[in-house]
Amino acid sequence: MSGLAIVELPSPFDEARVARMFEALGSDLEGLNDDARCVLAAAAGNAPYLSRLILRERAWLPRLFSEGPQRIVDEAMVAALSAANASDEGNAMALLRGAKRKAALAIALADIAGSWDVERVTRALSLFADASVKGALRFLLRGAAIRAKLPERDGATLEAQTGLVVLAMGKYGAFELNYSSDIDLIVFYEPHRFPFRKRDDARGCCGRYRQRPGQASQRSDCRRLCLPCRSSAAP
Repeated sequence: MSGLAIVELPSPFDEARVARMFEALGSDLEGLNDDARCVLAAAAGNAPYLSRLILRERAWLPRLFSEGPQRIVDEAMVAALSAANASDEGNAMALLRGAKRKAALAIALADIAGSWDVERVTRALSLFADASVKGALRFLLRGAAIRAKLPERDGATLEAQTGLVVLAMGKYGAFELNYSSDIDLIVFYEPHRFPFRKRDDARGCCGRYRQRPGQASQRSDCRRLCLPCRSSAAP
């Protein structure tokens, strides 16, 4: 198994859950060797969430073990960034959640196998959070530009030109996110560069950004963006 080196594996706590998972995987196990199955057993036997992810994300598991977890995490970050160009809010959130599942499982398997040390694990989680924040922010900026009838519609360009600065705080800012971390953000803006107005007050527009997507839930966009980094969040 050249893609994922096993340094040390924990014993499965719930062997019955492992057996059920392997039964559900069925023929999808045929492309996995004994080392790969041991890693999956260690993950599923100690974390119900990972067992569910293994079943849901089974299609790319052979690639993880042949190409390595970093390749899968890189693909997840690209997918998170692609939320910037989503057709609508629901599609953007679906892209972010799908990317979260992929990154969470790849990072966790590398961690459980001992292939990645704790610094690499927390940095990977933090970099993935960066990609998720960027994808969501660019999506929101693109939508705001359309509503404001601005000529520029590229999210990355709007991010660079609208005077917004989004800073990561706490563990996120130190690249120390763990699997159950929220992310803490603080947003600054330059009033003379910020092109969006609500009653001539840029702060009102910033508040609108924080409330989207999912305004009905009364949860801010920054709060919802913790989904990619939380193992306990619904897949």
